[in-house]
Amino acid sequence: MSDHRDRIAVQDLVIAFGLAADRRDWNRLAGLMTDPVHADWTSLTGGEPEELAPRALVARWVPVFEALRLTQHFIGPPLIELDGDAAASAEANFIATHVLPRPDHPHRSWTLGGHYRFLARRLEEGWRLASIVMTAGWQAGDESVMTEAARAAGVRGAT
Repeated sequence: MSDHRDRIAVQDLVIAFGLAADRRDWNRLAGLMTDPVHADWTSLTGGEPEELAPRALVARWVPVFEALRLTQHFIGPPLIELDGDAAASAEANFIATHVLPRPDHPHRSWTLGGHYRFLARRLEEGWRLASIVMTAGWQAGDESVMTEAARAAGVRGAT
């Protein structure tokens, strides 16, 4: 494939990541990743980065995202660097808004901004995300939105 086509394919992969989450297209979201996938949200959640199956990662998000009224992830545009014809990195800023209305506050939301660092690998079926590192930079709004969504979804450990 040409450099241009590879760059467009990796760009589309990064964009599809946010769109699949926002559209609650869980099968598509899992299908965008290699198995295993390296996942690192430690700048927000603490803990350690993980290597896990894409479906296991997505399964963690489903109950909380389903409890939210909507999410919107603006990612990009990504800066893509190709590493030969089978690997690429992409970095992009993001703004992710999470909405969980209450009767007394119908537009209640929490917004997180930062950047993603993705590593992509070309497989037989096309480009897939092999590593996703999210670095939180700032937040605004009601921080309790995600905790309440997790609690409403019955996620253990929600406070």
